[in-house]
Amino acid sequence: METLERKEIKNLCRKSGLWLNNKEITKLQGDIKELSGYLNKLEAIETPKTYEAIEEGYWMHQNKTPLRKDRVEGFDQKELLRSNAPKINRNYVTVPKVIK
Repeated sequence: METLERKEIKNLCRKSGLWLNNKEITKLQGDIKELSGYLNKLEAIETPKTYEAIEEGYWMHQNKTPLRKDRVEGFDQKELLRSNAPKINRNYVTVPKVIK
């Protein structure tokens, strides 16, 4: 779609409840033509059609997140946490209800 005729724009405006004067319609025609140019440029870009078609080197960077080994560590400052908590129920911190 290169541009819309004034008649088509007026018809669309009437159907959508918009009221544009002649100056606004002319500006809208220019905007639509400009947008159409951008869309044509995007359509001209070659892109893979499926995920399987994307090659390994297609991505912008080759950085990968390094994996690390999980390890369990002890935590020996439970009393410090309990002393900062407003209320303790056995080994759990009690907090006010936030959902009604």
